Amino acid sequence: MTNFHRVLTAGAVFSIWALAGPLLRLATWPPSPPTSGGSESGVDFLYDLVLLLWPTQPLAVIEASVGTTVGVIVAVLANVVSFAVLGMLVGATAKHRSRLFTIYICVALLLAFFDFFAAGFSASYMSISALIVAISLYAIPFIMTARLVQERRAP
Repeated sequence: MTNFHRVLTAGAVFSIWALAGPLLRLATWPPSPPTSGGSESGVDFLYDLVLLLWPTQPLAVIEASVGTTVGVIVAVLANVVSFAVLGMLVGATAKHRSRLFTIYICVALLLAFFDFFAAGFSASYMSISALIVAISLYAIPFIMTARLVQERRAP
């Protein structure tokens, strides 16, 4: 597999994976606002998990000026594009498992920071269970990319 095909394949895998957050939100529609307490409930877990799987979701606030449909489309497309770029980076380094693992650790750290940011920079309001599930789920496209590259490498 050439580097170009590896990059495109990884970009496609990550682009498809980018739809996990929006599809989870659609499956749990209508969304419930998070509770104001520090304890985790099922609603808070889902709310935080969707936010971690769909980090561009806050872009949908433009719906106030352009409409709900356009706001959702912009947020979903931004997610797909950002995941495609990440996927292309992963594809460019997929031959080296250590580099792939390093990128995954960076993504996990970014998710932890994003969760800390979303919790108002208060660790007591972070959804640790949603963060652990999200980090685990983010491993799926990394593993898929590594396996696709490995399968194509064999004669």
